[in-house]
Amino acid sequence: MPECVKLNFLNASNLQSAIKMVDERYKVICGDMAEVYKSLPEVDCIITDPPYDAEGVPLFGTLAKVAAHLLKPGGSLLAEAGHHLPAILAEMTKVEGLSYHWTLCYLQPGNRLAIHSRNVAVHWKPILWFVKGTYKGELRWDIVTSDHRDKRYHEWGKSESGILELVEWFSEPGDLVLDPFCGGGTTGVACLSLGRRFIGVDIDADCVATTLARIGELVTPL
Repeated sequence: MPECVKLNFLNASNLQSAIKMVDERYKVICGDMAEVYKSLPEVDCIITDPPYDAEGVPLFGTLAKVAAHLLKPGGSLLAEAGHHLPAILAEMTKVEGLSYHWTLCYLQPGNRLAIHSRNVAVHWKPILWFVKGTYKGELRWDIVTSDHRDKRYHEWGKSESGILELVEWFSEPGDLVLDPFCGGGTTGVACLSLGRRFIGVDIDADCVATTLARIGELVTPL
């Protein structure tokens, strides 16, 4: 398995050489998204699941800034969010160059998660759809269905089934998809399975190692 490279942002000149290239189909970077994005190429789509507790709300503003910088015109950002939606939307909508488009439903099977502070049993999660410029793609459904819950690779992990739908709907074969909070690597697995290219970023070295291991089991070396 390729070694994870921990980026040292005190020396920005070393950023490019610190990124571990695997092959032209994918790369996975261990570092802070707020710094890593400055070295990345333009991408066709961003699909991600950031931390969305109260402390994580500011990350959505950073994510929107990254999307506005990296997305190609007309490209989509799909970001799963939690129950702090007003604050999350406030962070994202203040970023110029990126526009709110719609909210998708990520439908989850099995036992409902209870948000006791709101007395709500949750059976779905919102996916915020933002676009750089104007969306000119095909008609899309606004319900994504997961066939099971999968926490094998990350405590907040998602099944491949739901993420496969997002990747297939919002990108084309050969497109470059970014997940700036790649966690257990499900977005990367979905992308490589469908013939997309993938860049994953995570600040947690264990998550990066897990992502590289999962993708390594899937792809044949060039």
